Amino acid sequence: MSVLIVYLDGEEQSQHMLDKESIVIGRRAGNDVQLLHPTVSGTHAKIVTIRGDSFIEDLDSTNGVRINGNKIGKSLLKDGDEVRIGKFTLRFVDDATLANISLPPVPDGMKSIIHDTAWSGNSLSNAETVMVAPKLDEKLVGSLAIIEGPGTGKELLLNRTLTTLGKPGVQVAVITRRSDGYFLAQVEGNGMLKLNDKSVKDAGPLRSGDKIEVAGTALRFNLRQA
Repeated sequence: MSVLIVYLDGEEQSQHMLDKESIVIGRRAGNDVQLLHPTVSGTHAKIVTIRGDSFIEDLDSTNGVRINGNKIGKSLLKDGDEVRIGKFTLRFVDDATLANISLPPVPDGMKSIIHDTAWSGNSLSNAETVMVAPKLDEKLVGSLAIIEGPGTGKELLLNRTLTTLGKPGVQVAVITRRSDGYFLAQVEGNGMLKLNDKSVKDAGPLRSGDKIEVAGTALRFNLRQA
């Protein structure tokens, strides 16, 4: 199932699963995706999904709809497309990309190793290794603390199925929450993101204490009590 991620001034505002045949976008309450800004028409656009293909259509809005900078009337959405509606940028992530981000589940009966790490100065050090069942404890939730870059000291709870990191057009990574843990992957950018100071390009699991570097910002991933 595809996802629409809403940004304002480069900051993520919300995420919307395209789980209905028709999704209406506009300023008025009652729209499936409400964008509160005077540059957005009351009912601005709609996205229709048919057999896995999603099409966006301008509903005679005042300021129009642009995809990757080009004004459109109606257009097929492709993975990574950036839709401009008023002051907002909406990023389209298709279900195929989401499927590739998620790793296959750990087979029943198997266990995975999680390294519990301690943060000390500017380095990560392994404190201990424990064996745990693959299912994520419902009492635990992931979090990201910004340790270098804009917003240093801020913390974000990873309580969504999909969380995006980075800057659209520069470098974007996603963290997906699954029943068997949290997984990191890059979806946009020429340079590779870093995990514990090593470049990574394939989706992989996150361990408590991992350091992530994306688009010039360094973050620390932790598991904590929900």
